[in-house]
Amino acid sequence: QGVYTQSSSGTAKIFTCSGDLTIGANGFVDGPGDFLLTPTGTLRIGSVNGIVAGTVASGNIRVTGARTYDPAAAYIYNGTANQVTGDGLPATLTNSLTINNPNTVTLSAARTISTGTLNLVNGTFATNNLLTLGNSATAANATLNRSGGSMTGNLQGVNWYTVVYSGVSK
Repeated sequence: QGVYTQSSSGTAKIFTCSGDLTIGANGFVDGPGDFLLTPTGTLRIGSVNGIVAGTVASGNIRVTGARTYDPAAAYIYNGTANQVTGDGLPATLTNSLTINNPNTVTLSAARTISTGTLNLVNGTFATNNLLTLGNSATAANATLNRSGGSMTGNLQGVNWYTVVYSGVSK
């Protein structure tokens, strides 16, 4: 729930996340400099506004410099109130997107999980018919893994993907 503020003393600062970073609903990273989420990073997003591109002071990342969210990183929406993904979520994901919010997470814009996994753990993922899963019409190369929760909206495209259901029937 804390706030991390980068301070500048004449040299550019870069906050680099290569591990697991959890930011609660009211927490954020801000200040001058850049934010970089690397391919090995995991970002746990608690803000109702998700992650935002550009320099708008909204969401969990609010630095005034560049905000780089790698497509191969893992993204976990785990707030406790309704959330939007935000326009900072990469257009194409190759690792994982996890929905673990007891309420609703709404996809903000068209996105593709090309070779990764969509994990539905808790709550509702409202795709607004904007989500494409997979990138091949001949081989399953993405996975929908549902242990709980639900998804609304239709998946886009004619791609193959694997569905794994490990939850309890409702």
